[in-house]
Amino acid sequence: MPLKKTPKYNVPATAKTLQILEALAILDKRATLQELVEQTGLPKSSVYVILATLETLRYVERDANNTYHLGPKAIQFGAAATQTANLSQLFHQAARKIVEECGETVQLAILDQAEVIYVAREDGTRQVQLVSRIGRRLPAHATGLGKALLAALPEDSFNALFANRQLSILTAHTINSVSQLRAELNLVREQGYAQDNQESAEGLQCLAAPIYDHSGHAVAAISVSFLSVRASSEHFQCILASIKNAAQEISMGMGGRIPAIKQTRNSLVNSIT
Repeated sequence: MPLKKTPKYNVPATAKTLQILEALAILDKRATLQELVEQTGLPKSSVYVILATLETLRYVERDANNTYHLGPKAIQFGAAATQTANLSQLFHQAARKIVEECGETVQLAILDQAEVIYVAREDGTRQVQLVSRIGRRLPAHATGLGKALLAALPEDSFNALFANRQLSILTAHTINSVSQLRAELNLVREQGYAQDNQESAEGLQCLAAPIYDHSGHAVAAISVSFLSVRASSEHFQCILASIKNAAQEISMGMGGRIPAIKQTRNSLVNSIT
């Protein structure tokens, strides 16, 4: 039976909103107001008002240069369709390999303002009690996943996000100042991965790496969690190699790539005893 060309019910405001969101998804770069007007064919005044509403609701984000991109709420909707999403498929394929190689639990998260949202998980064969579950939020600065994603933010976005922000403390090891966080993120950029060393839960560590899409945007991060008592040098290296390979593999599957990193003499590997 052929589809009707005109739906029985049509809400113009909803249709315009979806046109703008679709345009942001199609464009492979941050878009200006004029570019969205040209992409959608909608009046400039309508696009401006709808963007302002979407920004307030965090479905769209605007940077210091007044360009727009999809926000965490829009990404969260995409994460809800994990069974068919390309990112989810790539994640589970890579995560199963990590479980086979290292036996530990693997997780996927996205960034929402100063928090991470856990959107997928592959359980390991080794017993571990995690503080996270799918859909749960944790402070980004207290997790390896969050630090991997914060390190990929443009400097102006990070400054806006953490200006006058009080960092919540989850354990005695949690980063407690923005200056300390900046130093940690510099190290993450240098080495290409992040570590949570009992910062979100006592006795638990994790290594994480960002995942990039075709536009060069860090859309998610992948992590491996393990007990501190299992943090031998050999096991640490197994996890580190696996997580970096997985992030690279998933990024390539999404048409992206991991940016080149500058090696540093300071390595978190050396802190493992």
